[in-house]
Amino acid sequence: MITYTDKAQENKAITQQRLHDIANSRAQAHPLNAYQEIANNSPAAKQLKAYKAMAASCHSQTVQRKPVAAEVVWDVTHVVTEMNESLLGNGDFDEGEIGAEGELTAGQIITIDDEDVFVSRRGPNQENPTVRRLDQASKPTKEWYRVLTLNDKDVRTQNLYVRAETIHPYQQEDETDSPKEESGRTPEAGAKPIKIKKGESFTIKGLIDCVGVIIEITGEDFNICAAVGGHFVTPTMYNRSAGTFTDKGKMFIAQINELIQGISKDDLQAVFYIKRPAVKGGTSDAWVEAGEAAAALLKALNIPGGIQESSGVEMIRI
Repeated sequence: MITYTDKAQENKAITQQRLHDIANSRAQAHPLNAYQEIANNSPAAKQLKAYKAMAASCHSQTVQRKPVAAEVVWDVTHVVTEMNESLLGNGDFDEGEIGAEGELTAGQIITIDDEDVFVSRRGPNQENPTVRRLDQASKPTKEWYRVLTLNDKDVRTQNLYVRAETIHPYQQEDETDSPKEESGRTPEAGAKPIKIKKGESFTIKGLIDCVGVIIEITGEDFNICAAVGGHFVTPTMYNRSAGTFTDKGKMFIAQINELIQGISKDDLQAVFYIKRPAVKGGTSDAWVEAGEAAAALLKALNIPGGIQESSGVEMIRI
């Protein structure tokens, strides 16, 4: 992975404790072990430890990354160009923006490289002077992805970036309940959960601020005989400010419950995957948001399991 952090002006530490606390309080309030504590304190803790050893071989395959088609999920956002190794800049709030062509609206499709990540202090609402001052005083925690195509034009040489939380990997609606094999490619589990049986497989991709759900089902011989998987689209399925699921989120949960109906909880093991921050050992806004959604899913589904960090792509073959 190629990871950049704001250098030059953006790496000059600001020692004003009040601003530092405001900028980092949300990330500090939701460490990953806080999410995992739900599982650790549950009766399923021992089962989960045994599962981790069993699951290691099932999820160890590496999936090659490719450019990702992404859909804008915010009403309005802007791409920003890198300026002297920075995305925040030192001038006006619109410094780095490229005008009308760089204004993105909900539903617009662009292409990004989700392995080329720039970690910046620049967040939303830069037109607000107070917000901009707080961003300038903060540490880099906002992940931005390099834009490869914009408005059907190749812009990879322009060093343009889009903020992670404003987009989501584009998925066409699939009304089928079973994964599709196409030209030998492993099918993908999307926003509508799917179920596979022995000899089948699926992947879950593009976990920017979303949650990859994999539930393994064991048979009478204690071997995995089936699995359920889905891509929980956090921006449209979870209301972060209210801490509740949207109608789409409730539908996602209902579809999973339907696929595991009649199966004893003792025969289920779930993992909720969230993408690890680009900076090793650090945090990011997308990571925190995904962690909150994963914790809510773990509680709502009420089956043995836990939360794990991911490269952003997971694959299971039974």
